[in-house]
Amino acid sequence: PSGGAGIICLDAMKGYGFELARLSSHTLNKMATIYPPYYHPSNPLDIMSASFRYGYKRVYSEAVSAMIEDDNVDIIFCINGIPTLKTIGSIIEEKGPKKPILSWIIGEYREDEVEKLTKDIPLPVFAHPERAFKTLNRCLEYKENKRFLDKPPELTSISKDRISEILRDAHKKGADHLFSDALDIMKCIDLPVPKTMKMHGPLDAKNIIDEMDPPLYIKFEVKGGLHKAKSGLIRPGILDAQGLLKAYTEISSRIEKEEIRAVIVQEMVSGGTELFIGMKRDAKFGPVMIFGKGGGDVEIYKDIETIMLPFNREQAIYSFKKTRISKALQERDIGRFVDIMIRLSSLCVNFPLIKEMDINPVIINRQGIWIVDAKIII
Repeated sequence: PSGGAGIICLDAMKGYGFELARLSSHTLNKMATIYPPYYHPSNPLDIMSASFRYGYKRVYSEAVSAMIEDDNVDIIFCINGIPTLKTIGSIIEEKGPKKPILSWIIGEYREDEVEKLTKDIPLPVFAHPERAFKTLNRCLEYKENKRFLDKPPELTSISKDRISEILRDAHKKGADHLFSDALDIMKCIDLPVPKTMKMHGPLDAKNIIDEMDPPLYIKFEVKGGLHKAKSGLIRPGILDAQGLLKAYTEISSRIEKEEIRAVIVQEMVSGGTELFIGMKRDAKFGPVMIFGKGGGDVEIYKDIETIMLPFNREQAIYSFKKTRISKALQERDIGRFVDIMIRLSSLCVNFPLIKEMDINPVIINRQGIWIVDAKIII
């Protein structure tokens, strides 16, 4: 009924990927007959000026009826007060449910009155436009996802013996947060990990530099699963044995020796797009995978999608392409990322001992795709 409410709806609509319909010339000409001469109707239809002339009920009825008959319109979103639900309901009963019609109650939302007026009418009513478009979005996603359910989930064969040994040893040691062991598990399922070596003490510095290609990371794994970057347990950009020795000495001096579980040195991956993959076992839904834009800004950008395990390739591609970061990738790179999703899905399905998993970042660059850091909770 007002331009301001229409703008609020447009913002919510755009946020969930919906587009404003271009009304047909027939609809526009029909609506022009009840508008004042100075007003040219368009979408969204602001009916207030026409209502002053012909009455709110008549104008609202003609507007909704015209939208129902317009082939350019897929969904009708009504902005109205509670009394107008009766008018909308009578139109639906007359025309039939030809297309989805939703209502946003502008003003006080009284649930008992809404239920009474829409009891036998297929008219979902919402107190907020954001919730309405979110619901629409989820309904369309469900319809789209049903296309993939005929195909069985895709699972890859993995080397179970070595993974079982790693998990069993960690369990015996009372370690529930795995970092370096998690990278070893990634290698066991044939995922690409940058060259990594364990550093057992200062005397290893020269040998490691000789075997690896700087620049390097040094990463300390400690008991309790502390965040390495936030706790100062990681040092990037190491170029030589002297730098490696200095980093090792400085970090280890701040940690009790018995708290150190492992120290690893890893070749740095330069440039590229950072993604992440996580998994958590939900009490109701079972294992659920989350993925999207990675790096240190996961919580800020919130470019995240979810999928239940196990899944097939088509489901994975469809879900990943809903993320904003996927638009920056080539199809080949999307395929590589989905390959990793499927291998990690196979890992989690085969090893229910894994409660949570966090692979961040997964870096895609010109050289390929890399699992740079991993955490597994058992």
